[in-house]
Amino acid sequence: MKPVLFDFDGTLADSAPVITDSYIHTLRQEQGRDYPPEFFRQFIGPPLEDSFAAMGADDVHRYVRTYRAHYREHMYETLLFPGIKQMVATLAQAGVPMAIATSKRTDYASMLADRLGVGQYMKVVCGSYDGDPRAQKQHRVEDALSELGRQGYDTAGAIMVGDRIHDLEGANANGIATILVAWGAGGPDEWSLAWRVAHSVDELEDMLLDEVGVRRRR
Repeated sequence: MKPVLFDFDGTLADSAPVITDSYIHTLRQEQGRDYPPEFFRQFIGPPLEDSFAAMGADDVHRYVRTYRAHYREHMYETLLFPGIKQMVATLAQAGVPMAIATSKRTDYASMLADRLGVGQYMKVVCGSYDGDPRAQKQHRVEDALSELGRQGYDTAGAIMVGDRIHDLEGANANGIATILVAWGAGGPDEWSLAWRVAHSVDELEDMLLDEVGVRRRR
């Protein structure tokens, strides 16, 4: 059965409020400047190092440390998008092997996935770590596919589900198709590049069950 890889922030979890608040705190502390919350929407999804470099950080690693210190205090305020937990449970019941491939630190992603009730359904959680030289999304996807393969799953035809162009690029680099979801931080320009776009959790569930050859009961 085809495996499904999920991005975390903006796909499974409504992480934007906590991430945005952590960005605001970091730039206020490091630059003494306040930015409107909407400024940070473009930086939800990419690796932190890339985001802070684009914001003009003089020391990216210091900015990341400041960000993570604040994020750790508030990360458990993160919630799943409505319907996600039930969708993941339905896919697991159908026998779909699933993984998380995220730019978030692996330990944070694992702790949040467990706390939010979806970690139990994942065969592997692949994220980053401090100082990771392989920080791009393609490496997270590659790691997830490799680990699924080591566990004995056939990764041919695997599907990536994300919300940003970085998810699409990471999947393309590994030769797999991408479904982008419309409830995350992406927009129409990014959706137009995806294999398919899901506008609701129910629609995503239908797409995935159809792709793995399971008919949804109604």
